[in-house]
This record gives sequence, C-alpha cells and structure tokens, in this order.
Amino acid sequence: MSGPPPVARDDVLGSPTAAADRARAGDETARKRRRARPQDRRRHAPLVLLVDDLEDQRELYREYLEFVGFRVEVAHDGFDAIEKAQALHPDVVVMDLAMPGLDGFETTQRLKLLEATRVIPVIALTAHGELPREWAISAGCAAYLRKPCEPYDLALEVTSALRRAAEAAPRVPVPVSAGVGSRARVMVVDDHEDARELFAQYLEGRGYAVSMAADGDEALRDIPLLRPDVIVMDLDLPRLDGWEAIRRLKRDPLTRGIPVVAVSGHVYDADRDKAWEAGCSAFLSKPCPPDRLHAEVERMLRRPR
Repeated sequence: MSGPPPVARDDVLGSPTAAADRARAGDETARKRRRARPQDRRRHAPLVLLVDDLEDQRELYREYLEFVGFRVEVAHDGFDAIEKAQALHPDVVVMDLAMPGLDGFETTQRLKLLEATRVIPVIALTAHGELPREWAISAGCAAYLRKPCEPYDLALEVTSALRRAAEAAPRVPVPVSAGVGSRARVMVVDDHEDARELFAQYLEGRGYAVSMAADGDEALRDIPLLRPDVIVMDLDLPRLDGWEAIRRLKRDPLTRGIPVVAVSGHVYDADRDKAWEAGCSAFLSKPCPPDRLHAEVERMLRRPR
C-alpha cells in the first residue's frame, strides 16, 4: 500500500461549482433536527467541526460533545469541511478518514495547505484498523482514534488537542470574570490533565467556579486558601495519593467539613471501603460521565453541613 497522494496548492478547493452544490444539498435532516432541539450555544466555548458522511455517527458524537460543553458544527463530506473550516475557524476538526469523494486524508492535506486553516488541529477517526497511523500523521492529523470510539474518549482527545494548541500559542492575559465569589466552588484533583480539564469545563458550563490541582500535595496546599464547597478527588494520584489526601483533609479542622467525591478506576469493594474509611462522601467509578459527576456535586451541595 502507498500513502495518500500529494495535493497541489492550486487544487486545494476542488471545483467551486461542485463544492457549492454539495454545500447547498447538505444534510437537511440533521439541520432540522438541530434547529428543533434547544441548545446552549455558549459563545466562548471551543468550537469543534465534526466531519463524517454517516449521519448516525455525526449525531452521536455531536450530541455528546455539545453535552460536555463544546460548540459543534458538522460537515458531511470533505468539500463541505473545507468550506466550513475557512468560514467558521473551528478550534478543532474531528475528521472521518473513510469518506466517499474527497476522503479524510486529502481533506486534511488541503486544510494544511490553506493559510486560514493550517494550524487547526485535526483528530482522525477511522473504522479501518488496517490503515497505518503514519498515513494520518503524514497527512497532517494531530491525533488518531479508531472506530468504534467511545464519545467520552473523543471528548478527552478534543480536550487534549485544545491544550496542546493553547500551549503552543502566545500567552495573553485573561481577565477574571466578576461575581465568581457568588458561585459554588468546586476543586477537581486529577493527575490526568485531559480528564481534569474535561470535568472542569463541564462544571464551569453549569455555573460553578472551578479550581484544579494535579496531585494530592497541590490540593492540600490550595484547599485551605480556596475553601471549595466540594472536592472531586481522583484516588490514584502520584506522590501523595487520593486516599491519604482525604485522610489529611479530614484531620484538619479547617477542611474536614468539605465533602469529597472520590473518583477512581479502582472498582473493587475493598477500594470503595478504603475510600469510605478515608472520609469521602461519595464514590464514582471511572470512566465517569460528566453529567453523573455534576449530579453528585449537586447532591453534596444540598447536604446539610
């Protein structure tokens, strides 16, 4: 097998007439469904362009990505994707590789040749396990996931792509929003940055003021200063693990009253018992859907102190 063919710069957009026809044809069923469903179109949430010729796949991933707080636009083929990427300037493109007509490989190559879209990270999706990852990377993709892909895993990969892009971008000061002190405060403690930021983004979208820590030591340092109303604590942390961090919080008169939601990939009864004994108020197993975490945080806030 050989890799995807090179693309000439003067052939980036293909036939303007054909592209316009495809854009007009669109996917009217999905558009009507989107218009009929109420959505929270957060102006400042990251925008994801989801490209897939299969409507069921588009809808599945679109609904979950919107559910966890992203804005999502869809494209039904490569030509549609190129037009929308230039017009909308999404923060991330999720690209199915095996599309009819202009496939995902060539679409990605063309996006990387265009000044307006070349820096947008592209996450490749494919059901063809035999296609080498190197093909996607050589076409310009930043990441590669195989179908069937869990929506949660895709959301983590989108978050990771956004983080890498932010790290590569010039730093600019971000103004602090007014009125944060009036919102419920949640601290998310997790050593996996993508999971930490996914939970934080979802909770912030529901109105919480969210702080984050990457390990138990950092959490113990910041919690007495920030005084969160609820702590979400991963148990499997480096250095000081979550179990010991909870024990220390419960020994400190300043922090012992703060409810702790333990989140862990350890699902055996002994692990749960160990978390209860340490002093957690709730236990959730990973992978934990953000809406379930949100419900548990709400339950903690309603509890009498």
